[in-house]
Amino acid sequence: MKAIAWAFAGTILLATSWAGAAGATSPDYDKCVDKTEGVTSAMRDCATIEGDRQDRELNALYKQAMGLRDAAAREQLRLQERAWLKMRSAQCHKVLMENDGTGALLDSDGCWLDLTDKRIAELRALANGRP
Repeated sequence: MKAIAWAFAGTILLATSWAGAAGATSPDYDKCVDKTEGVTSAMRDCATIEGDRQDRELNALYKQAMGLRDAAAREQLRLQERAWLKMRSAQCHKVLMENDGTGALLDSDGCWLDLTDKRIAELRALANGRP
């Protein structure tokens, strides 16, 4: 029984370690995860909701940053964004493939949220007129 309890605690720790690394999540996400009682499918539902929220923010900042640039700079940002999307997919897929069990799914979700949060910070700087 102790082994099951430790495994459960480890799964919760894994699920929150990626996301907490860069402050990647909203208070609503944290509340959602708190209510899951460690059920993987419920935790993944929370990650999906948070990912959708992040995507909306990411897209809004991208559009704002694009609006501040001339044609050449817009093309450069467009290429950077496409490269970033491919990198995020590849890196989080690698996280998934390197791990086993349902914890791997949670790690991959956390990777996705963390990398998206970092990109939001980069785009926020660009949208605020920084090069």
